[in-house]
Amino acid sequence: MEQKTTVTVSAKATFGELMGSLMKTTKIYDLSYELLELLISWQSLNQNNGPVQLTVRITPEVARKIIALRNNTKSDPNRTKRPYGIAKYKDAMEKGKWVLSDPISFNRNGFLENGQHRLTAAIQANKTLTTTIQIGVDHNISLDRPIMRTVCDNGKMANGMTYDRMYVAAINNMHRIYTETHTSISDIKVLAAYDAARDTITALYDSIPFQQNNIRLNAPLVSAILTASLMGYGTVDQISEMITMIREGKFVKDNDIFLQPLRDDMLRRTGAFDRRKASSEISMAQKTTVEYLRYFIPYLKGKNRKIPVDQSIKTVKDAFAKIAEAA
Repeated sequence: MEQKTTVTVSAKATFGELMGSLMKTTKIYDLSYELLELLISWQSLNQNNGPVQLTVRITPEVARKIIALRNNTKSDPNRTKRPYGIAKYKDAMEKGKWVLSDPISFNRNGFLENGQHRLTAAIQANKTLTTTIQIGVDHNISLDRPIMRTVCDNGKMANGMTYDRMYVAAINNMHRIYTETHTSISDIKVLAAYDAARDTITALYDSIPFQQNNIRLNAPLVSAILTASLMGYGTVDQISEMITMIREGKFVKDNDIFLQPLRDDMLRRTGAFDRRKASSEISMAQKTTVEYLRYFIPYLKGKNRKIPVDQSIKTVKDAFAKIAEAA
């Protein structure tokens, strides 16, 4: 059993005396509020030594005191709490999935600089938080903006495969239509779905440049392209030819009932698409996908009228179910 940390040392002690007293106990320290105050006092008198850094356990009771007494004061304000972030951390802590993250930091005045969301989550989850703390840091806006790993980053780090962010976004978009919600699919499932459709995605990616003539592919458009290809409404070459015609305007007649409205919409020339007719349960991005398919499918099948909205929605759902089942 680990020895409970008890530290008695003067705020005027040397750095060596302070750290020596701590190191006599254990590598992970039970942080009492009194120990925190002692460290803050010592650091304020010995700022030339730089920030103090320790790995500690913070109980919900100590976290509550820190939030109440050392966070978001008039002299040292903190950012507004993000409830969704707190909920995410709380869920991880309750499920035992929380791991050591970046330090909880206190500035030179002894007030919380970074970590209020984690401490609040620990309080709500009633869990002891094991973390690194830093005391005596300078406020640096750039340091408080971590570069987050994307789904594509996680996939590459997990299995060495490359994932294109636009097709990841497209699969997420298709999932929202499939479930008729605004909820994103989990990283694991979106990567699995991507892998299941990788051959189709690679062929489309190689055949259809992302940007050409000021028309850049976006998630709704890529969702429609991927859906049409997965459901066999056209070969990759046929879909690529259709997108090239829309982008370049070549061979597109002014009265073309399919390609001209698509081109106008992509160039934002008109509001030709009435997305309000799509399901009210899905967002504008999903409605755009549904509307694109109403034009794509009949054009690729050689028909002379748009398909109904319900048929377009069902097509996306069937395409997502196909890759989800394969995953």
